[in-house]
Amino acid sequence: MKSIEFLKPTRLDDLVRIGRNFDGGYLVNQRVLGQTKVLIGLGIDRDWSFEEQFQSLNPNVSVWCFDGSVSGTGTKADRFRIFVTQKIPLILRAIVRRNHIYTILHIIKVYREINRLFPQFKEFFSKPKNHFFSLFISSRKKSNHISPSGIIEKISITHPLTPNSCFLKMDIEGYEFSVLTEFLIHNTLINSMVVEFHDLDFRWDSFSELIEKIKEQFVISHVHDIQIKDIFRKVRQVELRTRGLVNNIFGGEYHSAFKGKGMTFSEVRAYQYGDDVRAIDWNVSARRDETYVKIFEEEREQSLMILFDASASGDFGSGSEFKRELGAMICATLAFSAIKNNDKVGLVIFTNEIEKVILPKKGRSHVLRILREIFFFEPNNLKTDLGKVCEFAIRILKRRSIVLLVSDLISENYEDKLRFLKQKHDCVVIHINDKSEQKLPKSLGYITLRDLETGETITVDSSDKKFLNEFSAFSQELATQRKTQLKKRKIDVVTMETDKSFIEPLTLFFKNRNKL
Repeated sequence: MKSIEFLKPTRLDDLVRIGRNFDGGYLVNQRVLGQTKVLIGLGIDRDWSFEEQFQSLNPNVSVWCFDGSVSGTGTKADRFRIFVTQKIPLILRAIVRRNHIYTILHIIKVYREINRLFPQFKEFFSKPKNHFFSLFISSRKKSNHISPSGIIEKISITHPLTPNSCFLKMDIEGYEFSVLTEFLIHNTLINSMVVEFHDLDFRWDSFSELIEKIKEQFVISHVHDIQIKDIFRKVRQVELRTRGLVNNIFGGEYHSAFKGKGMTFSEVRAYQYGDDVRAIDWNVSARRDETYVKIFEEEREQSLMILFDASASGDFGSGSEFKRELGAMICATLAFSAIKNNDKVGLVIFTNEIEKVILPKKGRSHVLRILREIFFFEPNNLKTDLGKVCEFAIRILKRRSIVLLVSDLISENYEDKLRFLKQKHDCVVIHINDKSEQKLPKSLGYITLRDLETGETITVDSSDKKFLNEFSAFSQELATQRKTQLKKRKIDVVTMETDKSFIEPLTLFFKNRNKL
């Protein structure tokens, strides 16, 4: 795949695997293994198998580990703190996805593992050559933080460092990109490194820039790129799936539906029969003693800003796709239509907070980055606030743009803010709907309904016709009120159903819009 050609190994060496069989294990050059005097490990969590095995293969190596999320005292308070800070987000996610059995078993397993590992932790780091510091790695001037240069200085006090004597192992999950960049300043001391990158689907730009810097000073011996391949395979499939739609259907429809900002003068040419006499350029015609007309071109360049709802309610779907997946495919189709028409494309991912912002740019690679975000981004919040994202869009979009709001519209008191957004921009709402949210299945006995955004549950009797009719009437009333409120504010809305193709309603919308 051309996009990751730069990751190909530039030199093949004799490699040995060190650490656990799966996550936590890495391939290391055997020659480097023997030359290393100091192993620097950044971030160990509950696994120091790499450091332990490295030292067993080279008993002369001194191990220096840093991780602010771990305490070396091993008290019960420390164990509970680590358990809460590191595992509660995963447990909450499991609860939202209604996997209660897994959640309970996971809680038991993790807490038992933490209690089991602390004695082993203390035993390994109590050895004379091994050192552990409960410090976060950053350039912040805080008592529990240490910079890369500070690490080198701390090690040098008791262990003089020589060129090519240090081996670096670290995880990169966010701000650590700058940490590794600072370590590269001390490249003469580092003989080799193993780096595990996380969440590349929405950090690709930072990752690729860092790889180029690394290649200036090191050679790449091995790349374990399963995550990268999975991400690019998914995005490539989406691109192939939407290419035909863009080329055959939506490319021209998009161009006609979203007019340019105006007409700009291009050139003059000789008058032809049928030309509008109002286009005659009388000055040029007088100078050349022949009739000429002005030619104008539509000023096409615009920006398409996608406002994508990533709240938890999108993880529902009784049709062929979840609501979020359907919305993502529609975004992909319109994004590729936009760049085909030489428009810029930007993205705002939101819940009840603004989660991610990508400013509008042109080009296929930029759209692929946007698709990686839409399909793989995991938000920090579960609820929805459409009013907040409308206000945010008004603030950041200084020029008139096409604004595409993709949401199931499960929110309150947003209609007026959406109207203000429409007054400044060409705003279209893609309403992602699932009929099962308005009409419950019949005769299944007692069923439990869960609000994915709040976690609240209620048990109802699906065989109770009176309840089913009341639920259906209430849902229909809400849908009617929403439709009335949006129509009153002259908001363009296209409703998409999860059990149907989006092609027909989107095509119909474009054709109706072209008639205006």
